[in-house]
Amino acid sequence: DALIAVLNQDSLAGKSDADRETGLLTHVVAYSTDEGRVLAERIARLNQTCGIGLDVSVVFKQNINDDDGMFIHAGFRHTVMNVGSLPYADAEYHLPGDRPERVDLENLRRSTQLVLAAVLDLDRTGAS
Repeated sequence: DALIAVLNQDSLAGKSDADRETGLLTHVVAYSTDEGRVLAERIARLNQTCGIGLDVSVVFKQNINDDDGMFIHAGFRHTVMNVGSLPYADAEYHLPGDRPERVDLENLRRSTQLVLAAVLDLDRTGAS
């Protein structure tokens, strides 16, 4: 494989009701390996250099599970998970109240911009 990084996305605008009410634009980049940490910090810096305006947190995820875990277990150590909160703070996540109108579209737009900025940066400079 010629993969240089895995950028997993899930619930990019998933955040607490309090964050939703105050308009906080959250984004978490979680990692489980040293290589993932470097990638997560790089993504957080892109938020600043590109002026995207998210409140980005870089979080160590001890359990190698979720959708990103399968890539790490397969040997792709440059793997991160991009989510709106960790632990998941959306009170309605995967429940009957998990409806489209709960999605903060501005948060989703900016988080998508950040992930795309990371893809372009990785394409231009590589993983190292």
